[in-house]
Amino acid sequence: MNYEEQILERLYRNCQPFDGWIKTHFGFTVQDAATLLRHIRDLTNDHYNTLIRNGAYYQLHPEEWQKLTSTFVARGLEPEEWIDQPELKNLKELMQTNPGSIQFISAEEMNRVNIPENARQRLLEFLTYDKTASSGEIVYYAGKHLSTDRPLLKINDRYLLIYDKFAVEALYDRLDYALEKDSKIGQKYRSNKDMSLEKRVLELFRRFLGTGHLNALTETVICVLAHNFNKLHHKIQNGTQGRYLFPLKELA
Repeated sequence: MNYEEQILERLYRNCQPFDGWIKTHFGFTVQDAATLLRHIRDLTNDHYNTLIRNGAYYQLHPEEWQKLTSTFVARGLEPEEWIDQPELKNLKELMQTNPGSIQFISAEEMNRVNIPENARQRLLEFLTYDKTASSGEIVYYAGKHLSTDRPLLKINDRYLLIYDKFAVEALYDRLDYALEKDSKIGQKYRSNKDMSLEKRVLELFRRFLGTGHLNALTETVICVLAHNFNKLHHKIQNGTQGRYLFPLKELA
């Protein structure tokens, strides 16, 4: 799984058992949140793919590139001036775009997500920057900035997003913090999270080491033997098989 999917998996594993509490306090469910986050990721991926398709046109059609550069030469343009010509607008935009950088997403695009309207609105409010949110609180220079917890910035009818993974992190971190600090279910949530982690680790061991103690022991022995054979191979290759880590002492 990639980084975002790992956080989403943690969101399902740790937070979804407390969906009722989350719905009551924030107005959306974990499934609503995951659907919106994947929708945002798909929108940013579509934007990049469009840029790549348009910007790579001349790379895919070298004969058209030759014709275009010939017209530039006929205009008396120097090569360093070519990139500023309107014919290369898409290529210039592609060159100036860093995947994961600032994205603008229209409100109309956000509204296409397939979740209840009220849940969508509450989620966008949850993730959108609000300069009054920390009013009256002490803000430390080395602490988390408010924009880290609320990575969307509403500008007229568009949302500005610095990096789509920030939205995934912000949502999980804030829900995790709220659940842990709640006086009624905080202890239960922390215990459930610890148990979920133990189950997850056990699943990984079973997946990669097989099932049962015998298989685990067998694969462990194989790993140890492979490690020792590798060390022996390097000693033979380097001619150091007669050397020891510590000098041997003679018996009296």
